[in-house]
Amino acid sequence: MKILTNIRFYRVAGIAQSLQAFLDYLERTPTGISVIGVNVMKPNEIQETAPVRHPDVLTVRSLTVDYPEIGSLMQQTGSLADIAEQLRPIIEFYALVIREERPDVIVINGTYFLPWCLLRASRLFRIPTVVHYHGLISKETEHWDDRARALFRQMEQDFDRAEIHYVFPSELARCTVEQQVFGHLIQNASVLPNGIRDHFFQPPAMVPKKKNPVIGFVSRWTRIKNTRFIECFSKYAHRKKNGRYRIAVVTDAQINPTITERLKKFITFKRPSSQAKLARFYRACGIVLSPSRFETYGNVAQEAVACGTPSLVSEQMGVAETFRKIGLDDLIIDFSCPKRVLENIEMLLNYPIPQETIETLRKNFSNEKISAEFVQILKSIA
Repeated sequence: MKILTNIRFYRVAGIAQSLQAFLDYLERTPTGISVIGVNVMKPNEIQETAPVRHPDVLTVRSLTVDYPEIGSLMQQTGSLADIAEQLRPIIEFYALVIREERPDVIVINGTYFLPWCLLRASRLFRIPTVVHYHGLISKETEHWDDRARALFRQMEQDFDRAEIHYVFPSELARCTVEQQVFGHLIQNASVLPNGIRDHFFQPPAMVPKKKNPVIGFVSRWTRIKNTRFIECFSKYAHRKKNGRYRIAVVTDAQINPTITERLKKFITFKRPSSQAKLARFYRACGIVLSPSRFETYGNVAQEAVACGTPSLVSEQMGVAETFRKIGLDDLIIDFSCPKRVLENIEMLLNYPIPQETIETLRKNFSNEKISAEFVQILKSIA
């Protein structure tokens, strides 16, 4: 079976890492599935080096095109048809690759403008289509102006098609789309959480904890990840505890230098690294924070727990459902008050995650188990 999907290569991006985890599974497991990954990028855009994959598992088709910035596009156009015209070279490239590769299933990862271009191209063909609903564009763009928000909402509602099968990483994601985006119950849908890759479960060589406990944060530096809280909390913790805690942030390489300069007294910024080094980072932390305003899932939190490090998560994250299933309800907190968050941290700092909990996590949420279930979903609709 041949799958065609949109692909990107970033180390701090849940969609990119979830797809790479699935490709890991395909390389180790004889499923008969091959993937055509279509990567669209701008000239001079910096992505991570793509992992070397067996050609029977992944073939990458790439287009480099100087398309308009999405922000200016939203200001200059008045309808989805106008946006589609401006992004026509991308839509046409997706259609060309679909026509040449003749996939059995099209998998659209996410609902932002590039996945939307793939959606537009997919309608030209009678090929079963899956939308893997990572992220809600309506939530990601809540801080944009009224005009842009309205267009983004229309773009996301364009994914509402009876012939599509949807895969949501959480019930939170599914219910939010039903109630706030599509406005109706979705019939053709599965709920499948994101899996955890093996190296996060590996028994570690001893990673020494620092003298000053490390509070970790791993994420893109965007509003929906609640980076405003990270700024406020880092200053509050520094003032109240006289520098006792070290705040370490692993974030995307494109972060504005003025941000790192403004916060360098309170936060140590680190560039994204390999997945193995990320596991080492989790183990060196006393605790990891995931304060997102909204997240369809939230890989970081469960990866940290798999490494034995507690992670505090927001109620508005899909991964909170996983935490409840494995008995980590106490790690689901309200991030509205830095003082109360610091109190929670001091109660839980360096609190070891029980090995029994880690084994339950591995049994039910390993990459192998989740990927095998995803394969069954794909084969059922092909």
